[in-house]
Amino acid sequence: FWATVAADAEVTLTARWILNLEVTQIVFSNGFDAFIKDNTVKAYYMAGESAPTIASYVGINLKATDGVTISGAKVVLTGTDETTKELDLTLESVAPMTTVNALQTFDGSETYVKTGYTFDNSKKWRFSKNANDGRILEGRTRIYFFLGGGADKVTFTSVTPKRAVKVYVNNALVSSVTETAASGSTFDIPLDPNDATNMVALVSNQGDGDGGMGDLLLAASAPTPETVRTGLTIGRYYTICLPKKVVAATGATFWSMSERNTDTENPLAYIVEENLPLTAGQPFLFQATATTLEVTYEGEATTAGSHGALHGTLAAMDQDALDLAAGANTLYILKNNELHLASGRTGNSLPANRAYIIYEELDPVSTPSHAPGRQVRSMPLQKDVATGLDDLNADNQAQKVLLNGQLFIIRGEKMYDATGILVK
Repeated sequence: FWATVAADAEVTLTARWILNLEVTQIVFSNGFDAFIKDNTVKAYYMAGESAPTIASYVGINLKATDGVTISGAKVVLTGTDETTKELDLTLESVAPMTTVNALQTFDGSETYVKTGYTFDNSKKWRFSKNANDGRILEGRTRIYFFLGGGADKVTFTSVTPKRAVKVYVNNALVSSVTETAASGSTFDIPLDPNDATNMVALVSNQGDGDGGMGDLLLAASAPTPETVRTGLTIGRYYTICLPKKVVAATGATFWSMSERNTDTENPLAYIVEENLPLTAGQPFLFQATATTLEVTYEGEATTAGSHGALHGTLAAMDQDALDLAAGANTLYILKNNELHLASGRTGNSLPANRAYIIYEELDPVSTPSHAPGRQVRSMPLQKDVATGLDDLNADNQAQKVLLNGQLFIIRGEKMYDATGILVK
């Protein structure tokens, strides 16, 4: 009651009722149906994602718009009479369980499982009947599993009799799954392998009995190899740049190229054999061991990058693109085991998923030059910083010779000077 003192000293009492504000459901923008208990709201979201906002709410005496808002670590209820009430908010990110094709037996330590129920040694991770007696409000009717991506399905083993459920994956209803399995049996929930993460919700859809999950298996099918190059010549070198991580490959040995040795007694570019997996978007040399190159990808696609003097491209490049990439430098492309000058010329191109070489990054000391009338540079290579030489033009044994006090490298019928230029 409010007391008002009038000018004639009479006292007037004015009654004002304070509305009772209650919220019975808060759904966040990621689809998480919050657990509400003892003036505390708990909600969770996938690690690596932005914190969700409030998408909808149900309550008593709340404003239709902005009746439930977030202010720091509080949920603020605002009534139709503009009175407010605060609840404590727990809004936390959850690291997903990412292990695939390995059974995860529940023991209560699973931080990627969120529910309003506690873990039970008999029923394991459980959900209650769909009864509006505080169970729905407090989150005991639902379980959220935060799982990694790249999987085709998640398989659960029931430890209770079959229960009717609604299933949601990343806030989308999975209409094909309407019940759990009988005790001791399994049931599957389909997933999209292209999804990076999966928030899987099991929600009770019957009025009696608890349901319980004893374990799960996040299943991923073996990826299918893809053919990325055909018509290869065995023993020949090529360049490649692929958009995804390569976890398996047949038909090639891969190499990275480091800075060229500037010692005139050993003017070689070092190439180091690379083991799988190959980094997504990183360019490599490869030597064909078959006429076809097949690779198995993993993960998401990325953009092309560079590694040493090799610069990758996922898109085809015409002469203008090659000149633009070269800038003030000298750009070479690999053709038929020879490095061909491609910048500042006409008619050159580079197919998609290849790499080009910036000479100044390979050899920052010497200036690129060519034998008279030629635009081809033969680059001697040394594998794994070993003593043997491996030239891009032949598989024959290389020899060093001194002629009139000048060092030359001879391979087969070809002769190179100490800087790697073909002279004969």
